[in-house]
Amino acid sequence: MPGAARLARFVVYHVHSRHKPEQDVLVREKSFNEFESLFERASIPVFDLPRIAPARIAAVLTGTALDNSLLELTAAVAERFNSATSVCWPRVMDGERAASLARKFKLEPDGPFAGHPELGGLLNDLGAQLAILGAAPAGDAAETDSGIDALVFGCDAPVLIVRQPVDPEVVFSRILHSLSGDLQEIRHLAYSFSLVAQDGSLTLMHTVEEEELHDLRDTLRVSPGVSEDSGDKLVQDLAGHAERYLKGMVAASHGESYTVSYRLAVGDVLDVIRYELAEGGYSLLVVGTHEDGKSRIGADDYRLLHHISGLPVLAL
Repeated sequence: MPGAARLARFVVYHVHSRHKPEQDVLVREKSFNEFESLFERASIPVFDLPRIAPARIAAVLTGTALDNSLLELTAAVAERFNSATSVCWPRVMDGERAASLARKFKLEPDGPFAGHPELGGLLNDLGAQLAILGAAPAGDAAETDSGIDALVFGCDAPVLIVRQPVDPEVVFSRILHSLSGDLQEIRHLAYSFSLVAQDGSLTLMHTVEEEELHDLRDTLRVSPGVSEDSGDKLVQDLAGHAERYLKGMVAASHGESYTVSYRLAVGDVLDVIRYELAEGGYSLLVVGTHEDGKSRIGADDYRLLHHISGLPVLAL
């Protein structure tokens, strides 16, 4: 970059050498700024994300008033992607009622399960590529949380956790995808890009823990030859690196009917996401990654999974 910048100044200076000196300075600065802007855009990676259309969707009933909403959402997603469907329910639920509910929404009843660990195996056997799971509000019961864990980590498909009735028309209209920790997560956003509704919006938020930044600053400042100023500069460069990847994801959506934006935040992930959800009017939160057919849920994603109740959470 420094060599290229010097070359830009050299070329601009000679091209505009007939201008008056004060005009020449203005033109040089303007051209140099434009060059830097062009260089920045050229350095942004553009990701070619695959589009995901789940071939089979499975709904998991709860035996509560939430079930109608779950099945309505499942039917809407199945119609959108032309997916086959399955409906499962706990053994304690009236099987005839469950099957009747499934048929009411033109979905295929597939039978009961004894517990969430068994459910994960059942969904895998059915070949589900997306599971829609009804659950109690976050933190209501420890067994509910452990059941969600067993399903998320035992099922090959991403799990959409629904804790309260939803309108299927708006669930995918405004998505917030939380990114934390490893930037490799950004390579696994295909579900968010595939699920966001036409004319909807997708916000990518990468949160950096403040403690990690402080630790990095402290480490840099005690290193030989690294001043406080240069330490802060490197932290800014690292933040800029994350920002370029996020911009690359925005570029991947060029020409689509939905909009994609990015945010880079510093702080506690749970606090940051709670604030963003309160301010942004989102309809779905996406956490984790899905790689090699398995969920990758980090510690911060796990906290979000069990503390966010106001909207559905998709655990990849």
